[in-house]
Amino acid sequence: MDEELHLGCPFCGKDDIKYGVSVCSGCQAEIRYGVSWAPTLILGVILLIVGGAIGGGIGGLVCIGGLVGIVIGAYRFLQNLSYKKGPKFFRREFR
Repeated sequence: MDEELHLGCPFCGKDDIKYGVSVCSGCQAEIRYGVSWAPTLILGVILLIVGGAIGGGIGGLVCIGGLVGIVIGAYRFLQNLSYKKGPKFFRREFR
């Protein structure tokens, strides 16, 4: 028998939010389960390889773009480690 996992919203107290939804139906808080890091890292590595193959001034710029992509991908990976404890709820404040 499959048992569904439910989340509890820290803002409105609603405790029957199904795992996988992106918005709390009680207070409209955004629910995030992690960030995508692999495509950015892969693109950075590809740009680094292509830049090295091209060489010269343009190749150097492509290599710099690849390094930036790798740094951003690594940062997103580290951000993703904080989601191991569970999804995070975010609520926008309108002024």
